[in-house]
Amino acid sequence: MHPLSQFATGVAPHVDRLVLAVHRQMRTVHGDAVDQWRADTGLARPGLLINLRPFFLAGTQSLALLERLHRYALPATFEESLRDAIGEGLIDDSLTPSDRCLELSIRLTALQASLIDEMWDDQSGISPLVNPLRAAVEGIPKRYPGPGFTLARAWANLPQPDDSEPFLIHHLLTALRYLRADSHSVVLDAAGLSAGEAARLDAVWRQLEGSHHDHPLDGLVRRGLLDPDGNITEDGQHARAAIEDETNSVSGAAWEAVAAEELPEVLVRLEALPDHVRS
Repeated sequence: MHPLSQFATGVAPHVDRLVLAVHRQMRTVHGDAVDQWRADTGLARPGLLINLRPFFLAGTQSLALLERLHRYALPATFEESLRDAIGEGLIDDSLTPSDRCLELSIRLTALQASLIDEMWDDQSGISPLVNPLRAAVEGIPKRYPGPGFTLARAWANLPQPDDSEPFLIHHLLTALRYLRADSHSVVLDAAGLSAGEAARLDAVWRQLEGSHHDHPLDGLVRRGLLDPDGNITEDGQHARAAIEDETNSVSGAAWEAVAAEELPEVLVRLEALPDHVRS
């Protein structure tokens, strides 16, 4: 195990909490504007545009990145989303964005930046995080050169926001979240599990409802990780725990770029950041 795996274990829930909080708060704080934006896309499911938005604006979008961003989606759902975006004229067959797609991307980015500035308006809690998070993210391309880390490298190479420290922090946290996702995928591949099987196993373990249960069951049953009724077995519990441990070990290497004495403060400051707009 990597010596910083324990730190990676502790920091991951806060990275998730803070990145996802922004998306959840968008509907709460800017609900009308978000609804109008969704309507203007013409898409029933605009996730493709939301996820590729920074890459559209940087001109670095690719099908490989899109597939990584949607790795847990059912193939039919992914293909339908791609067809819909092409049919709506937002992208062409090579994923080149239209002017309308770029305008929508700029609008959503502005809404998100406004929310983040409001949610993290205490600069004294934000500014000390910039350098350590930036160091961890900027080291990703060198520390993770393998083919399994294309999404994390691509995000790390995006232009960093330079007009708002809160928005910069969210950008850096997103890179770290994608690094953990790529690490997880690499570990799953080494364990012989597909992304869909992992989604099914995790959904059962978390007792989640929804489309994750539409992923294949047979392979997990054959390996003894789920029983024929779809319940997680003891072996499945052990397998999932081992996957999480190894994921934290792999993603922990990013924090080598941060001085060891700074890491406790990073964790404390991330814990202190709010995940909602204070009234």
